[in-house]
Amino acid sequence: MAALDSAIDWVAAGWNQGRKALVIAADFSRVHLNTKQEFVMGGVATAMLISDQPEIIESLNWVNAATGPPTFMIRIDLQPGRNWGTTKPASLRAVEKKKSELRADFERKVLPALRISRLVGSCYASSNYAGIVSLLLSCEDLEPGDRIGFYAYGSGAIGEFYSAIVCPGAREKLQKLQMLEKLEARYDASVAEYEQNEAIRDSYVENPDFEPDFSRPPGVFEKYYRGQGLYVLKSVKEYQRKYEWS
Repeated sequence: MAALDSAIDWVAAGWNQGRKALVIAADFSRVHLNTKQEFVMGGVATAMLISDQPEIIESLNWVNAATGPPTFMIRIDLQPGRNWGTTKPASLRAVEKKKSELRADFERKVLPALRISRLVGSCYASSNYAGIVSLLLSCEDLEPGDRIGFYAYGSGAIGEFYSAIVCPGAREKLQKLQMLEKLEARYDASVAEYEQNEAIRDSYVENPDFEPDFSRPPGVFEKYYRGQGLYVLKSVKEYQRKYEWS
């Protein structure tokens, strides 16, 4: 969130002069094999371009909040007769609802934003950004101009609630990236491969130097990365990363 806030301020102040800011959210769990929380662990990274000509979402507005429930995204209903869409200030108030009504609200407003999370596991710092992709690709009735609410917090640190407006053509632009199709085409690792890779990964955490071993799992780099024009990590020297095109 700090990087996103800084990028937005940079653009809003006009200092970008037509340039874009690249914001990367990367996070992963520590060692977790054979623990009770193993099933919720994971590691995900997302990359975003911030500019004065947005194509997916725009007009971010946010407020600081106390820490609370896990990071999530929700479609906001602020006025009757129109799904989650208004630019006018609205006061928050407690509303009593039946359990069935709460479940229906969750399934309509929140569950669509968890589509990618259900495919890859916990997203941590990338939760909101994976969620916006999920929401736009899952909700056919989400229209340009509709407002989406986000909530994020960081393990006992500050929390933020912010909102953004869907840009025209956002869904079509995301569909062209084929994110969901690429996730569905992933390599299926065996339990033994998964545990071996996790043990190796844990041995490199916080090391100043690192070189990826593209031979593991066998054939994966050649099939999914080689010649695909993807930006991949080449090495880490004294904590400084070097990338190259695949």
